[in-house]
Amino acid sequence: MALGTAEPHILLGSLGSVLAGLSAAALTFALLGREAPRFPRFGPSGEQRQEGVERSRFFRMIEPLLRFLGGLISRRMFGGLMDKFDQVLGQAGEPWGLCGSELIIISLGSAIGLATIGVMASGNGPGGWIFGLMSGLLGAFSPWLKLSEEGRNRLRRASRELPLAIDLLCLGMNAGMDFLAALREMVRQFSSRGGPLARELGMVLKRIEFGRTKREALLELAARLPCEDVNGFVSSVVQAEERGTPLVEALRIQANMLRTRYGQKAEEAATRAGLLLLGPLCLIFLCVFLVLLGPFIVKALRGGLF
Repeated sequence: MALGTAEPHILLGSLGSVLAGLSAAALTFALLGREAPRFPRFGPSGEQRQEGVERSRFFRMIEPLLRFLGGLISRRMFGGLMDKFDQVLGQAGEPWGLCGSELIIISLGSAIGLATIGVMASGNGPGGWIFGLMSGLLGAFSPWLKLSEEGRNRLRRASRELPLAIDLLCLGMNAGMDFLAALREMVRQFSSRGGPLARELGMVLKRIEFGRTKREALLELAARLPCEDVNGFVSSVVQAEERGTPLVEALRIQANMLRTRYGQKAEEAATRAGLLLLGPLCLIFLCVFLVLLGPFIVKALRGGLF
């Protein structure tokens, strides 16, 4: 009798397993039978993608599937979110040449993977599903947080490199070069550093060579490195180009202002560091005090000191 009541559940479980297997097989057949869209091999994104494929074996394995799934997502489905993801990717330097739709796929995959691990690790109870949900949310936001942190680091590095870059530009223009020739020489000098500013200025040169105007290329630079220092540099060059004013003097003044500002920031950081060290120093002094006087205090409490 018990076996008869259990048979429908067994049949339903077997039927569900068969359907899941057929669905997985159909999805695999569809993925294998449809060619993934080709990624651009030219331009900054194509160069980044090609470099990622050549350097990372894991990315080489998942890149076709990532392109295919990213191609299924249209901008109508995630319009604002995809624009925001494209902006974050641009500020982070477009790692692996990813686009917004592929980043959405990565976030969904990370969410599903961490949610599954959370449920399996904590059990099938109500608490397990809650932990799985929290793990899924963490997985969904992890790529976004990682790229945001990378973008902030790139902005800080670009701001630190900007005064020296402006000095090299002024030196080249004082030697008789025009702006583009001085910019090309400066990028060549900075390429050995491997910093974000040299790469972004090299992209400015490539955009100008591909037919963009100087103003458009510089405005795209300001969009990819949205910080006050880079915006001031772009504004100085664009205004000098439009008004016909001497560019060298404006850039020299801006470089001096940037150095003065960084000196003030360094002094403020040194002042804050002295104040922040008071807490750890007090704790260290307390620990030393307890180590030295601890035995005497214990003996005094036990009445054996005198």
